[in-house]
Amino acid sequence: MHQKLATRDYARRNGQRAGGLYVDRQLWMGSGDNWHRLVKSVVIVLSLLAAGIAAAAVNSDWLLTYKGKSTNDVIIDERAADLIDAVVPASLTAEVWAGLHGPPDPVLVDEGRFVVVSACVAHYCLDQGFLWIDVKTNAGVGAYLSGAVSTESGDVDYSDSLLTIGSNAFSDKQIPAKAINALRAWLSEHGVDVGAVRFAGKDDRRVELDPSRFAQNVRFVPDPGGPSFDCKKATGRI
Repeated sequence: MHQKLATRDYARRNGQRAGGLYVDRQLWMGSGDNWHRLVKSVVIVLSLLAAGIAAAAVNSDWLLTYKGKSTNDVIIDERAADLIDAVVPASLTAEVWAGLHGPPDPVLVDEGRFVVVSACVAHYCLDQGFLWIDVKTNAGVGAYLSGAVSTESGDVDYSDSLLTIGSNAFSDKQIPAKAINALRAWLSEHGVDVGAVRFAGKDDRRVELDPSRFAQNVRFVPDPGGPSFDCKKATGRI
């Protein structure tokens, strides 16, 4: 008892305080290394807590009301900017925002909770933007396609294109399968075979990803003589 009081008096005199209790870091922690580990742990916990509070403050279920409508309608909604800021890392928000301001795709909703909005850059549709959000968790993934070039024949060459994916909620190893499938469907719809894929996390650490994970979905190509559909998938007699 006397030792505890002495420790508290010593700590009070030295102005050291932790969690509302006066603490002598040398007597309580035993070494400076332990003290630094404690401080580091507290910083991590506070950072995670702040991120959780920020995510909770953003609501995304309003996106469901735009199902089947134009992505442009979403972007002019005053809630869109805050949502993109919450979902996409700061280093990628400007690109994703620009990529959603041009000629739009329709807003897609899967299973009543997974929403995709996509478009291309105004007046430069070779660059494109994409946003996938789970409205039940408010977590999502943003992406920006750049580097494609027009050829003399009028086609688009994607061999040097770069797909940059970013998320404040997921790491490169945690990207949900639903988000990857949505990205592949989007790329397939536009006939894009990306040359390279890069992921940006909340801390802006960049990681190279295998482009084959985002390859176009295989589509049925009919023979010149027909039929124009895949007979193997017929559900009844023809």
